[in-house]
Amino acid sequence: GVLKPWDVVPKRAALLNDGRELETSVDFTPWYWREKPYLRIRNVPVNELSDEVLVIRLEFDEALSE
Repeated sequence: GVLKPWDVVPKRAALLNDGRELETSVDFTPWYWREKPYLRIRNVPVNELSDEVLVIRLEFDEALSE
């Protein structure tokens, strides 16, 4: 199945590789500006950890609907 974009800000977003907290927001994206805003995860250290698979844990206050 395809994972649809979420429009809910998580309570917490953590990079499991090293435990650091990541910044999240719900924003419009440039290529979908006519659509609703979606969850955005910022400052993911892709260059710093370029030789690792990045795993992000998102914690929400409530269950997400499909």
